[in-house]
Amino acid sequence: MRSITRILFALMAIFTPVPPIAAQEASAPLTVDSPDGRLRLMFRLDPQGRPTFDVSYRQKEIVAGSLGLEFVHGGTIREGLKIVDQRRQAHDETYSMAVGKTSKSRDHHNELIVSLEETTPTGRKLDLAFRAFDDGVAFLGPLKLGQVPPLY
Repeated sequence: MRSITRILFALMAIFTPVPPIAAQEASAPLTVDSPDGRLRLMFRLDPQGRPTFDVSYRQKEIVAGSLGLEFVHGGTIREGLKIVDQRRQAHDETYSMAVGKTSKSRDHHNELIVSLEETTPTGRKLDLAFRAFDDGVAFLGPLKLGQVPPLY
């Protein structure tokens, strides 16, 4: 439970809060559950095409936010997106640890990969991945960012 709390506080510090109205207007949510089913991450685009998420633990929402990218030399990817694909996979692997309390560790999670594309003329593409573990969630992204103008 402590690791869930730490991860959720980190998520809250990183992501911008989503107003409750935007979350209610969103449609077609994509979900990924932890292997034990107690944690659920829900991803959706709000009416402005902004990527939003919320995380619930035992069916009680514990954190919500929105995602976006801001490039150092200008330009953002925050809204005007559409979902073009989604992929899911389950992962369960045990591996040896060189140091630590135990000699083996288990990487057990379910993953949702969402492919997004801008609806603007730039049409940039991006893949985001969400992983649900029994004791927390993870956001990985962008996995692939296509058609990005040079940053210099």
